Amino acid sequence: MVNGGKRYTAKRFNPPFCNRVRVKKPVYSTDGTKINSFAVYYDVAWDDMSRDKIVSKNNPIEQHEMYVELYFTKAMAVRTNIGGDWQEIEVFIKNKLGEKKKVKPIPDTLVNKKNFNDDGSENKKIFKGWCNDVPIAGGDGHVFNKWVGYLEFTEQDKNFTGEISFEITAKSLMQDELDMNPITKTEKIASNGSWFGYEPGTDLNHKINIVPKGSVLYMSGQGAAPVGTATPYIYDKVIVKDYKQIPTEEPTYLPENMTPIPTPTNVVPDTDEVLIEDYIKGVLYGLVGEADFSDSKYENGFKALAIAAYTQLLREIEVNKEAGNSYDVMVNGYAGKQNYFITYKKLSGISGTKSLIDKVVDELVKPINIDGNCA
Repeated sequence: MVNGGKRYTAKRFNPPFCNRVRVKKPVYSTDGTKINSFAVYYDVAWDDMSRDKIVSKNNPIEQHEMYVELYFTKAMAVRTNIGGDWQEIEVFIKNKLGEKKKVKPIPDTLVNKKNFNDDGSENKKIFKGWCNDVPIAGGDGHVFNKWVGYLEFTEQDKNFTGEISFEITAKSLMQDELDMNPITKTEKIASNGSWFGYEPGTDLNHKINIVPKGSVLYMSGQGAAPVGTATPYIYDKVIVKDYKQIPTEEPTYLPENMTPIPTPTNVVPDTDEVLIEDYIKGVLYGLVGEADFSDSKYENGFKALAIAAYTQLLREIEVNKEAGNSYDVMVNGYAGKQNYFITYKKLSGISGTKSLIDKVVDELVKPINIDGNCA
């Protein structure tokens, strides 16, 4: 042990591992001058008994600024009153291109210390990002087993979206590297003091999903999250109930004392689960049909229609969820309180106008896969 304090003795019953990672974003006051609270987007820990990975939250997080909390099973840093400090940790995020960005430690002078010390204390010290200090017996200093880092993104970081991996490299006070595979419980071999099932190295067990700044996340109103998956659950599909009615070319005017035409009872609707971008394409195709809008000059018009279709979809999800309906949006018909007609026609055999619709929507939509990963 290097400068570990004269009364603190590090126990070496097993090697250290990173047993919990949390990623959270600050929630600012209305005027943007101070942080009111923090919202947790990712929270994954290892169960100490079963060593199963317990996922409390795993939601896509918007690229802006975020804080990364790392909890360790052993004392990883020390700061003594006689100037004997020691810590060794490096944390990076890595994108699918292999590019890395360093996670910087939060400053020692951080104002909101209570948000990072688990007991809510403003008085506990922060040392190069290390928090949650435990006093050394006799008041000679502090040891730490929690580290907090900070990430802020710029225009140059546009490649850091999609699935992003953490690389955590650290050593305990006893100079032991992290166990790379916490699933396997480590057993000590008494004869030579080493461990069985210990894989020392860099922890690569955590991945988050970062979406571009300003993104709007689609969330289905239907379905339940699989066991072990965080809620709310992000879907990349929309549940469409299609009543298969065909709108007339000319509007049908009704007498003032009549209600809108109800859905025919002899129509058996189709219920389908389609990708969100395919749904939006189908709405645009339903609006223009076989008319020739293939010229690129119509591109901005289709973009406006796509955004409108998406905005309406978000409303329909909430309306149908509150009504207890088993679908996100109803198309090509009328039912219940939906007395307006949403046109929808499946887009297939891409050519002509459909090619332009396909191009425009693909430029606007960044899907979130069923497992929460950005596509």
